[in-house]
Amino acid sequence: MTIVGIVGDVRDGGPREPVLPEMYAPLAQVSDEPWNQWIGRELVLVARPRGAAGDAPGHSTGDATGEASRALALAAALRRAVAGVDARVPLHDVRTTGARLAEALAVEGLIRRLLVALGAVGLALAALGIHGVVLYDVRQRTREMGIRLALGASPRGAVTLLVREGMRPVVAGLVAGAALAAVAARFVEGQLFDVSPLDPASLGGAALLLGAVALASCWTPARRITDVDPALPLRAD
Repeated sequence: MTIVGIVGDVRDGGPREPVLPEMYAPLAQVSDEPWNQWIGRELVLVARPRGAAGDAPGHSTGDATGEASRALALAAALRRAVAGVDARVPLHDVRTTGARLAEALAVEGLIRRLLVALGAVGLALAALGIHGVVLYDVRQRTREMGIRLALGASPRGAVTLLVREGMRPVVAGLVAGAALAAVAARFVEGQLFDVSPLDPASLGGAALLLGAVALASCWTPARRITDVDPALPLRAD
């Protein structure tokens, strides 16, 4: 056989499976053994209609209804083209590349949506917890903050003090969480495609998001100390 070109890798077994060595050969130049035993006398036809050059193979450009409509519109033209070569060859299971890709990634998509939902719930619970703890701390330290303000401390300094103390366990939690993420990364490696389980951008983005939410949760109750009249805690004594 004469090699006429080299094509890109194809993951026939799905995104989780490694790329295997493969070669394409003209059907007329292969023996009867693969045709009768390996592929079960079935071929896969891939076609791109005119005017769809921007719709790259493997990329969906619409919802499921749009994909089905495009497949139906192309089915008749494909049947005529196949019948022009051999009218005895049946054509079935006509779908767009986007629809096939969506089916292949259905399980991964469900797991991704579930993890996003669980992460959002966890983030909301963490924000509420931090807000409640800092708010309780502010109420418990109202007298202390009133004395500080009466002695000349600025409201901004009091808020900074409360926020700094509230963020200390958050920073410790981020460091511990990063270490645990590095250990747990190998358990989710099978759900990732072309992304390292220790991707710096992903881990850094998650840490920044958690830090920003924690900072907002600390600052919101801490700023209430600025509404406290310094004389009120002293009058209570």
